[in-house]
Parts: sequence; C-alpha cells; structure tokens
Amino acid sequence: SDLVAFEDTNRNGYLGGNNTSWCMRHVLTPSRHKYEFLHCGTTPDVRITIPPVRIGILLDYDNWKLSFFNMELLQHLYTFNCHFQHLVHPCFALEKPGVLRVRNGVAIPSCVILA
Repeated sequence: SDLVAFEDTNRNGYLGGNNTSWCMRHVLTPSRHKYEFLHCGTTPDVRITIPPVRIGILLDYDNWKLSFFNMELLQHLYTFNCHFQHLVHPCFALEKPGVLRVRNGVAIPSCVILA
C-alpha cells in the first residue's frame, strides 16, 4: 500500500478507512489485480488494466490534490481532491516480503498538468 496520512493518524487503525489518511492498495484476486483508492473507508470503481511497476505520488498542497501515477506508462491512475488541514507524511506497507524503493525529488511527468 502507498499512502499519506496526517501525523496524528492512529497507527493501529485501518489506513484509508478514516478521514486522516489516503491509500492506494493492491489486492490480488484469483481473477485479476485490483487497485483500491481509499479514503474514509470508501473507494471509487477504478479499472487499471496494466499493473504498475513504479508508482508516482504527487501531493499538491496548493490545489488540494493527491495523485497517483503509473510511472512506466506516465499514466494517471487516480486523484483525491481534499483540503489538507495539516502536513501529511508518506506511509508504505508491504503485505508480503519484498523490496520497496522510495525516491523523492523525481521530476513531475510531462503528462501532469498542475492547475
């Protein structure tokens, strides 16, 4: 899972299940890869046909947007529109053993238009 959360978010809680965290979660089902974009316990119906290998996260405080991208395809996956009342922090979780590389300061993809 890739997500951001307010500093005072309950760390024992269900991330993305409250109004202080936003989450992109990968769920592997027997028939497909499913991606959920969670906030307040709800997720929109978003179909992603090509599973992302590298995920980009763009937090735009000024325009109240949190966006997720497939960085291999430079494809927009989903954007949350929310008023961030406090600073948010990145959070990452692996449900199975694996490797997670975090890079910051990566250039914004040309497909992104900041309004």
